[in-house]
Amino acid sequence: MMSKPLYQEKQQKLAELMQNAGIHTLDELSDRSGVSAWQLARVQHGLLNKMPTEILLKLSQALGVSPNDILGQLLPEANLEPKISQKAQIYSSKPENESLEERLGKERQIIEQEFQQSSLEVIESWMLQWPTAVALAKKNPELSAAKLLTLVKPVMDLLKRWGVEPLCQVGEQIAYDPMYHELMEGEASIGDIVSVRYIGFTQGSKLLYRAKVSPVQSPETPVIEEEAKTDFSTIIYG
Repeated sequence: MMSKPLYQEKQQKLAELMQNAGIHTLDELSDRSGVSAWQLARVQHGLLNKMPTEILLKLSQALGVSPNDILGQLLPEANLEPKISQKAQIYSSKPENESLEERLGKERQIIEQEFQQSSLEVIESWMLQWPTAVALAKKNPELSAAKLLTLVKPVMDLLKRWGVEPLCQVGEQIAYDPMYHELMEGEASIGDIVSVRYIGFTQGSKLLYRAKVSPVQSPETPVIEEEAKTDFSTIIYG
């Protein structure tokens, strides 16, 4: 009898773990664990060994089983031992009298340390150069702000790494939608043209911040020069 393809096998194993934890859908697991749908799809394809330890620990807490149990269920057998030895050996020698609260506290500490390290690596150039740029700007008020924009790019790269994306651009004129836009003054109906004054952000399918907008007829709407707008969007988001 032919064995199941790897994807079907791991999909079934993950479904069993979810059922035992009272989780009925991948969306529910994503919300409870903080692991994106894309990352869960990779888990279903047996790629957990190629993912950050943070994912393993989040799934462990959401599913209520140990990291080693998850590895045993969701990794291809050939990849199991290396993954356990490299990523999950901290769980193999836990004292029997260590409380669950202590274990979770250590897991959270490990996740936070890995998160901080990976984030610092992305924004390293900004950390080193930004203070000097600020000092120069204070000494020379005439210094063009456009020259400082490239220094902000690492911060925006970090947001991209987290899946954070802008809803729109400053100065852009768009159709008003109260789900995604917040009026700063005046009135607008759905579909009316408004001007973006502060951009909003999404993370995956989640709305983090609504964009702040003004009706185009408003005299308080700032005028954004097209050249400056283009340069900014190219440098930061291009």
